[in-house]
Amino acid sequence: MINNLFYKKNGYLLLILLFTILSPLAQAAGLPTTDLTKPILVTSDHPEFTLNLPANPSTGFTWYLTHIDNQLLQPIDQVYIKPNQSAKDEPRVGTGGSSVWRFKVLPAAFAVPTLTQLTFKYLRSWNLEQAEAQTLTILIQPTNHLSQPPSNTP
Repeated sequence: MINNLFYKKNGYLLLILLFTILSPLAQAAGLPTTDLTKPILVTSDHPEFTLNLPANPSTGFTWYLTHIDNQLLQPIDQVYIKPNQSAKDEPRVGTGGSSVWRFKVLPAAFAVPTLTQLTFKYLRSWNLEQAEAQTLTILIQPTNHLSQPPSNTP
């Protein structure tokens, strides 16, 4: 009886812990797909940003980050989120989901307005040459530059 109570109590704690950890990821799944051809504006008020890239690892394809300026950006994490399916839907083999990437702009990057780029490749690990690089431009803007009118005085 005590063992069952112990496992039941710890099971509930584990569920609460998992819910706490996975809730932000579930929210990220509702993000629109990121268009890598359009720049992203990041301000010092909100130094983190999320990319939501369509992915289907069951086909062998995976997104790889191939270029990042480590002086300006720091990757936080990357997770694959399976597509939402209702309980009555049967799982479909090969159905794609989302590769969700989170990044943080480092404080020093906000000293002046800055442009940087992230480059990704969507490829199969055994076929590296066939992937075309896709580059995303990040506009890093200090918040004070947005709120102050330009000054012509030296």
